[in-house]
Formats: sequence, C-alpha cells, structure tokens
Amino acid sequence: MKQRNIFKSFGMSAMAIAMMMSAGNIVSPVLAAETGTITINATAGDSLAGKSFKLYKLMNLEKGSGNSYSYTINSKYSSVLKKATEKTTDTQVIDYISKLNETEMRQFSKKILKEVKSANLSADTTKNIPASTTKWICQGCEQLFDTEEAIEQHQQAAMMQGDYSHTGQSTISGVSDIPSTTISVDSSGYYMVEDATSVNGKKTTASLVMLNSAEPNATITLKNSSIPTISKKVQEDDNNIGWNDIGDYNIGQTIPFKYETKVPNMDGYDTYKFVFHDKADSVITLDKNSIKVTIGGKTVDASKYSTNTTDGDTFDITFNDLKTAVTEITQGQAIVVTYNGQINENAAKQFAGKDGYKNRVHLTFSNNANDTSSMGTTEEDAVTVFTYKIQGSKVSTDQTKLKGAKFKLYTDQNCTQELKVKSVSGVYVAGGTTGADIVSGDNGEFTIAGLDSGTYYLKETEAPSGYKKLDNPIKIVLTANYKGDRQAYAEGQNPLTSLTATADDKNLSTNVDQNTASLTITNSKGSKLPSTGSAMTMVTVCAGAVIVAVANKKRKEF
Repeated sequence: MKQRNIFKSFGMSAMAIAMMMSAGNIVSPVLAAETGTITINATAGDSLAGKSFKLYKLMNLEKGSGNSYSYTINSKYSSVLKKATEKTTDTQVIDYISKLNETEMRQFSKKILKEVKSANLSADTTKNIPASTTKWICQGCEQLFDTEEAIEQHQQAAMMQGDYSHTGQSTISGVSDIPSTTISVDSSGYYMVEDATSVNGKKTTASLVMLNSAEPNATITLKNSSIPTISKKVQEDDNNIGWNDIGDYNIGQTIPFKYETKVPNMDGYDTYKFVFHDKADSVITLDKNSIKVTIGGKTVDASKYSTNTTDGDTFDITFNDLKTAVTEITQGQAIVVTYNGQINENAAKQFAGKDGYKNRVHLTFSNNANDTSSMGTTEEDAVTVFTYKIQGSKVSTDQTKLKGAKFKLYTDQNCTQELKVKSVSGVYVAGGTTGADIVSGDNGEFTIAGLDSGTYYLKETEAPSGYKKLDNPIKIVLTANYKGDRQAYAEGQNPLTSLTATADDKNLSTNVDQNTASLTITNSKGSKLPSTGSAMTMVTVCAGAVIVAVANKKRKEF
C-alpha cells in the first residue's frame, strides 16, 4: 500500500509529541531506514539499569524521491492497527495516522499498546539491560568508559595532545550507571519501542516518545527512564555520621528517620496514587504525629495525605492524588518524608544481634493511566538500629555475691547528667523519668539495657551492709564496630562485627550476638574503727598520765 508525501503531516507531528504518558509503558514508534540502530538514552543523571525494552515492527518503510515514503503495514499487526484506528483497510489506517494531532496521537499510541497486549503478540526484538555492568576507569582522570576500546581511544587522544597524565586503566564491576543502550534493527520500518520493565509483576510508569527519521540510526531520550525508587535513612548522632543506614541509640531516645524519592512522570494520568508503606520491627515505636512531607522543598499540608495501618505495616502514608499535593508539582522534584521513632522497652528482652532492629519502606504507585486500580511496587529499602546492655555483677574480694548495692548511671565525668532508668521485669531500662536506683539482686547481678554506644559513668551510691562504697565512679566505654558501607545496608548483612567495652580502661568481656558487655564490681569489707572504750584507748590514756606525772616530778626537782 502507498501513501505519498505524508512525512510532514505524519512524521513531524510525531516528533513534536515526545515525552507523553502511555498506558503504563514507553511506546515509541520510530521510523528506521535500512539496517540501522535505535539508541535509547536515559534522562541526564538517570540510568537504564534493570530495564527491558521490546520492539515491534508495525510497518515497513521505503523512501522514494524527495519527501515521499511508501508504507506497508506488517501483516502481523494489521488487525491491531485496524482495531486501534477503527478502520478496515491499510490505506485508511495510514491516512488516519497521518492526520492525528498531538493529543490524538497520544491516545492512539495507548490504543496500539493495549491492542498489542490484548492480542498477546510477541515482540520482534527484546533488549534486557543488566542491573549492573563492568566499566573501565582511566586511572589518570578517573573517568569511566563502557568498553576497553573507548578508554584506549581516550588515552591515545590525550597523548596526541601532549597530555600523558591519562595513563593506566582498570575495571570496576557492579556499576549501575547505564545511561544508554543501542538496539540493532534488521530492516527499515516503523517501530514501536516499549519499556517493558516490571517490578513484582507490575509494569512501571513511563513516557511516550514519538520520533520520525529517514536516517539509518534513530535516538530516543526517555523522560522517565527508571522505575520509581525509595531510599530510607536514619540519623546517627555520634561522631558526626548523620544520615546513613545504621545507628545505635538509648531506649527512649528520639530517632529521626527519613525517606526520599522523586515525583514520577504523571503525564496522562487524571489522578496518581502514591503510597509509602512503612514497617518496623516490634522493638521500634514510630510517631505518626511527627510526620512531615515536603515536595520540591515545599511543606505538604497534612490534608493532602492520610496515615493509617494496613496489611501489617506500621503505618502507610497515602496520597490518593499526588498531582494535587502541592502547586506546580513537576517530575523530578524531591519528595522527602521525615518522622521520629524510638527503640522501646521490648528491646530489653529481644537481642538485636548482628543485624539489628529493622525499619523498612516501599512504595506502591499508579502504573496504568487507563486503570486506576493497577499499582506498581518498588523494592524495599531498610535501615537498622542497635542498642546495648551492661550485665553487672557485684562481688566481694572472696567472690561472694553481694545483694543491695545501689548505683546511678551518668553520661558525664562529674556525674551531673543522670541517664535515668526504670525497672522493667527485673531489668533496668534506659528511658525512665524519675531515675530509679540500680540495685544488685539476690545473686549480686543487675542488668542495664537500652544503651547507645558511648561513654558512661556508673557511680555507687550505697554499698552493701558491711562493705566500703567505691570512692570513684567507674568509667565504662561501649564501642560498636560495623563493617562495609554504612550507606548501603541490606537485610541479612550482619553489619555489627564486634562490640568492645572497657571499665576504667580495662577490657571487658562482650557477647556481640547478645549485644552485651559484662562488668564485675568488687567491694572490700570496711575497716572497723577503734572505739573510746577499747583496751588500746585505756592503755594510751594511762600511759599518757604516767608520762605527764613523770614530767611534772622532774620539773619540781629541777
């Protein structure tokens, strides 16, 4: 079938509507001439890692003289195109497409995709992008290259310019920065390019990109090339570490949590549902009243979202329509959610072990403009927190267990800043309000639970009956040691490698699996002071009297 001189009306209108939303997939009809390539670029700063693209050759194309082209509909897609256009002949289909304006082309492209899926037609070409790749790094300038040939060309070009600093090369694996991919096409034609990436069985949101080119190579730049992602962080207050994936805290201490994502491409959606699902271990209490959401730096009014508990989550933050959350919302704006939590008393009974207590988040989001019930799901991201214990034992010099010794715990050397505790089922738990005494039990033992890593001072305020109270507080230092990147925690990594502790600079025994340091405190019996009625006192007094008497006698004789 022939259609002449339609490039201006068909092709140029298609070029003008780049970056449109389809029914949950990138659909890109591309005119390719002869054997060539279609290159797909991610948006600047984005990545194609983990994505999958499918190509459907809808039409064959032959270029005539001038601006004339001959189109022949691929028989595989003839019924699909006729159904989408509601036409009965191939000529009518091509004529229909050539007259579409930008808005009509957007709707038509959705129909093509829907009909292709309904007919269960397989793609002509599929390109799967790995989640990570290996790249070459120039040791002189640290620039990354996709191939060994590319880095060699870079270094040779530098040397030709007299710059010999670009020498040496090595490979780096696990790179997720994949900005583009090139797909070879075996003949000229009109192709539909679909972003077929799925997460947990759901298709991702994406843009509709329409391009026409009589050149053998075509390029598509995606507006929203990656699936929505979510990143969770916890703020560590020690050693200026700040926002990261790992932290340790006292029970009852305020813990700031944060997650970050970006406004997705919502073009083509009447409403866009966006839900944060937050789930914490039972030892972590989250404060829903502290939730604050900002989009593009603007605080979102709480009436724009709801907080509730569903599906076993600790709480959900639900935007029934993210498009109306703030005025002038645009794709790519930062969405930041912050709130507070704390480790609760349950931690006194449950060991964090080497992997800690987890707090997780994932997103669900609209992924089909034509089906409001269709939701995509992101991968989960988690942070982990720890708290520690001191297992104390009070004994005499002969290792007798001493009951009734009383202590207070402080965070400063002068013992003015008390870390108040309360007794919970025989364990002294940080976070008390009145500051209970820490008392050794019948077996001389006591446990202080819920401690941040750091320095403490344990002061004995009352010794057991018959024993001398310690003169000075005991300086205790708890140090947690973590492995790996604190910005890249994943569940099951067991980041806590060791727990070290000292008491007055002497090493203590620790159990990293139980997050516990063991401390033995020894009291000596008090010395019995002489009384005024003792035999020694009488002897001394008598001797004194004799001495005085003798002295007086001598004085008289003199």
